[in-house]
Amino acid sequence: MSGRRQELRACLNRMCASRHAPVAKAATETRGVAWTLSLVAILPTAAGCGGDAGVEFAAADALRAAAAGMQTAVAEYHAEVVAADDRREAELVEALIARSRASRDDEAALAAHAASFGEAMRKLRQDRQVEDARRAAAVEHAEVVEEVAAGLERIAVESLSLRDEVRRYVRAWSQLRRQAQARENRAAEGNR
Repeated sequence: MSGRRQELRACLNRMCASRHAPVAKAATETRGVAWTLSLVAILPTAAGCGGDAGVEFAAADALRAAAAGMQTAVAEYHAEVVAADDRREAELVEALIARSRASRDDEAALAAHAASFGEAMRKLRQDRQVEDARRAAAVEHAEVVEEVAAGLERIAVESLSLRDEVRRYVRAWSQLRRQAQARENRAAEGNR
């Protein structure tokens, strides 16, 4: 697991423990697209405007949809890049064959063609490595967004639990108050 994902997981765990965790702290622990999406989803809760489990569930669903869209876009882009690289590679091979046939009697030209082919293939491999690194980073961002969605869902579930506890407390308090008033009324009636 990458360091950023560990930092984000720790941040989400702290947020679950304290629903009013400062957004500035979250900002120092997350980066990039995932941070921006997280901030948009978490800001209302951290600012004290949230607390509604329905909003938190909706934010988690929206983040999951965004992550799915990111993953789809990354997969489509990767497929297009792979197809383009395959075409480039085929064109390089065809060009080498054509040049080699044209220069089959010239050893120096064949050596130059082989060198240029090797250089072109090296550049193609470098391009693939860069694309693979970018793809891996984009996939990691999508996974982080998924984790943020899971964290929001956890906060929403905890919010529901807290709300249930408050309801039980208020109901019990209300019942005890009614019982106390009934005793006072009976005592007042008995003193008459």
